[in-house]
Amino acid sequence: MKRERQNSQYNHLGQLIHYEESTSRTPPSLALPDELIREYQLSTAEIEQLSHPIPTQVNKVWTKGEYDQRGNLTGFIETDTDGEGKKQSKEWKGEFNTKGFLKRFQEKFQTVQGTIIEKQWEAKAYDSFGRTTASSERRTNSKEPALVRTTDVYDQTFDRYGQVSGGTTQILTAGSTLEGETVYLLEKENISNATFENRELTGYKKTSTSEGTDFQLTWIRTREEKTVSALSRDGYVETTQTFSDPLNSDPKLAHTVTLTRSNIGRDSEGRVQSYSDEILDQAQGTTPKKMNRLLTHFDGLGQLTQSADLFHQPNGDKEFTFTNQIRQDEDGHLLSFREETRKQKMGFQSLPENWNRLTFNEKETILSQIREQSPAEAILTVLPEEKKVSISLFVRETKERISSRYDALGRALYTLDEKTTSEGTGFQRIEWQAHRFTGQNHVAADHTRVQKFEEKGQTDPSWETNSIRSSMSHNHLGQLARFREKATDSRKPEEVIFKEVSDITYDAFGKMATSVDRTLSEKYKDEKKVTTTQARTTETVRSEPEFDALGRLLGYRETTRSFGYAANGDRLNHQHVVIRQGIRYDAEKKDRVLGYTDQITDSGAPGVLTTVERDNKTFGLNGEVTEFTETKSKTYPGLQNRQIQTLHRSGILINKEGLLLSYFERRTYSERPAEEEQVAWSGTYDESDRLASSQEKTTLFVDD
Repeated sequence: MKRERQNSQYNHLGQLIHYEESTSRTPPSLALPDELIREYQLSTAEIEQLSHPIPTQVNKVWTKGEYDQRGNLTGFIETDTDGEGKKQSKEWKGEFNTKGFLKRFQEKFQTVQGTIIEKQWEAKAYDSFGRTTASSERRTNSKEPALVRTTDVYDQTFDRYGQVSGGTTQILTAGSTLEGETVYLLEKENISNATFENRELTGYKKTSTSEGTDFQLTWIRTREEKTVSALSRDGYVETTQTFSDPLNSDPKLAHTVTLTRSNIGRDSEGRVQSYSDEILDQAQGTTPKKMNRLLTHFDGLGQLTQSADLFHQPNGDKEFTFTNQIRQDEDGHLLSFREETRKQKMGFQSLPENWNRLTFNEKETILSQIREQSPAEAILTVLPEEKKVSISLFVRETKERISSRYDALGRALYTLDEKTTSEGTGFQRIEWQAHRFTGQNHVAADHTRVQKFEEKGQTDPSWETNSIRSSMSHNHLGQLARFREKATDSRKPEEVIFKEVSDITYDAFGKMATSVDRTLSEKYKDEKKVTTTQARTTETVRSEPEFDALGRLLGYRETTRSFGYAANGDRLNHQHVVIRQGIRYDAEKKDRVLGYTDQITDSGAPGVLTTVERDNKTFGLNGEVTEFTETKSKTYPGLQNRQIQTLHRSGILINKEGLLLSYFERRTYSERPAEEEQVAWSGTYDESDRLASSQEKTTLFVDD
């Protein structure tokens, strides 16, 4: 760091009243591991940007210095301008007591975004070192001038280095917004149970509660307990418990997350620049998520500008994320950023089992279809002996946060993102808005709009989906437990889907384990609902879950009822029951299902029990099954013999919208042991993703 001061001015007592200062900082260089550079294909320019960040410069003008009779500084105006022209300023006036302790001050701070924050602070008590142990602060800002935040601090204690080791902080947010919405929320934070080593803080417990009304007059009541241990300059362990019922501190009713942070690195000003995290989230099983913060860069005004992270997901996936162009508001909330994620994906497209009997032209047609449905940058390798096509892809996903908004309680109200990926073309624009919150500050109602554009500058989207959710509630882990939804898709303009989902539970990887799902599909024309004979309700109830030692789903019971009217006007009342057992998982990719056994009954075939044993053999780039074997047996009432069908489906080709395009299937039947059917199927779809046409060719082979 290089600092130059000039134009210093003094009053007649020799006290400094004005100076101009230029500070240049060169962030420390970072040696990126060769393995990371190769694995995530960092270019020379990217390596340079990450390893040698651009030096920062800030020009400070400090003026109008004022002093009391004892020589204490009682006023000044300070303006900071960085090398990009961003500016912030502070006007400060203070008063000291006879012991030279700061008694009160007033501060007016103008942020880079132009928001003016005004504070009035007053000390209430001191310790023997002159440190404030009790104080009161009143804060307002120009964005919401009728909202006042009052902070009262009591009984504050410190360790030898000035770190807070005890005390209570109370924050009252009260007033009204420019739109006339009112809020009255009291937040309390208590630090206790401090532990020390050589008078240096090594641990503590922090209890945070809130109670009051938010801007929609929802009664807010929250409780969080955070225990910090093994605290040092190099790291700490932090266990956070968030209680779904703030009046009940039973740990079984809390969402527990344990963060172990180590290898903390700091820049020359003591700011955290790098670290290693292990995050064990009760909602995500027993395997921790790992993250290495490789670097953190700041601008000349001390605001975060970019970061680089390496993630290791619990299911074994790895990814590298580089975030830059970061803009924050005065409270540190992200306003906009650009985030690029890189990861290596690998999958296999199964070839039809009769591959060796196909003609050259038939093979070329299939390979051409596989190439057409694969990302443009994917590398395809035909493995004829294994009857597979290896597909590897280095994925680049970019998310640009265009804008975002927060309320005075720090809750996100609105985000607008644009996402692109090397797996597809064009980009998606995702607009999200929260309309209401629950008493635990979870979103209770929201609206999500997704638009697909093929290129920048395109006015009208290629398609648009809308999801309006309400009546949302959450479990004690913060996971969505119930909601209602109205969904539309411009590709199906005549259809509106109404859905009510309740009793949702999850497995250890956050996948749905049980739920009650009732869906109503209605037909509309010119925004008017047509005859109710087009309405159809589907109710799906998944229950009786079983889990393995890792918290993964082993089995469940799923009952699906359809009632209402079919497309042809026939009345429906149909029930389908599946009891799934013995779910098996991949040893390496721990959430990938390899097989299961289903027992199926259906009201269309009373008394018939169908048992299906499924083995998934091959998985595509996105985890989709491209080959499986299945043994299906049927037991009929009054008959002892079972009918057994064995099939091997291969060459399963899925298009980019997730629709089945083709497959090849070989079937055998217990009642016809000398016969084998070979079926080749293909289909096409209309613009609304409905099956438009299909072809099925069945060849019968008989063993003489």
